[in-house]
Amino acid sequence: MTILTCRGLDGANPLHVLAALGLLRLADRAEPGARLGFALVNTAWRPVLEVGMEREALLTEIAAWLVVLARKGSEDPSLQKRVRELGCLAKKKVEAVKSAAKEAKAEAKRLKHSKVETRGYIQQATAVLDLELAEVALDLGAARKALSLANGLGIAHLGEIIGVNPEIFRQFGEAALEALLSGSLSDDPTTADPILVTGHLPALACDQVVDGDKVKPTPYSFGNGASGQCLLKSFLACAGQVTLERLAATLDGGEVRLVEGRGLTLNWDPEDLRSYALAWDNPESVAKSVDVGANALAYVGLGLLPAVPGPKGLDAVGWGPEDGWTWPVWEPRLPMPVVASLLADRALQAARPDVGSLERRGVCEVRRSARVNPTGKRSYFASSRPC
Repeated sequence: MTILTCRGLDGANPLHVLAALGLLRLADRAEPGARLGFALVNTAWRPVLEVGMEREALLTEIAAWLVVLARKGSEDPSLQKRVRELGCLAKKKVEAVKSAAKEAKAEAKRLKHSKVETRGYIQQATAVLDLELAEVALDLGAARKALSLANGLGIAHLGEIIGVNPEIFRQFGEAALEALLSGSLSDDPTTADPILVTGHLPALACDQVVDGDKVKPTPYSFGNGASGQCLLKSFLACAGQVTLERLAATLDGGEVRLVEGRGLTLNWDPEDLRSYALAWDNPESVAKSVDVGANALAYVGLGLLPAVPGPKGLDAVGWGPEDGWTWPVWEPRLPMPVVASLLADRALQAARPDVGSLERRGVCEVRRSARVNPTGKRSYFASSRPC
């Protein structure tokens, strides 16, 4: 048995806690029965992983999983062109319908039709155009589906961001579930691993909660396309650069964990928020040094925080009551199902969590990190505070 104390991760940092959850998911996938807890080391709560594999074998396996999970099929440029063309055509058809309806309404008014007669007059005037628009919409939906599926099945293969048509999202889930029920599991790392994909998709969105014609992304997603921030694309970029050496440095706190580049960070580390007032140059134009291992693991850890329909739209485990994430820090090393249950404990969501009742279950601290958007362009996690 191996006890791995992650001295490079801090239980007060939302990125690091998510990374610890990702470490647990992948360790449990490599060898079921992995456990996770925290230990106070050098004044900070450090994640502690308990697993049956030796350290070197475990880290080699997890690094291999991350690299494989970053692989995707090649997108056919002709599919992208088809989607763009049909999208433009659909917009033109919509405008044509509106224009025809406006003209028909004006004509009905001139003829002094009643409201019922006017409605029928407009429907008759737009009937052909409505049929044409419906056909274009069907073709566009089919083209979008083909483009999405071109990447293959995986935990980040919906495209660059989570927002896709609900039908496409549902199809991904059904394909993963079918693979899981078929028992076609591999002992080696694989991109379309049914266990990881079926566990991860519910954390990204819900096909019953939409924003326009697309699924609404989990509130944990800070990269939904604005200002070039793309959650899924960033994960794939980070995971593709993970090596055994970098992963070990992430867990131990070594400098080699950092990679300089743009479009890598998921904005879950409070240190990602750099104020213009404290910098010589515009921070948005300067490439950041990113812990690619921590960011890649954190995205995998998101799979333990599923999104669910709520009274005001899409909720997610651990999110609220403020606009941010509340998580526990616990000492006993717990198996993954118990960790998932603890993260979803409703006691954590109170404005002032009942720490006493949580302490009886091994929780030693509860922390909360708000989502902030100081520039109006990109969201970040603020530094956490104890509850």
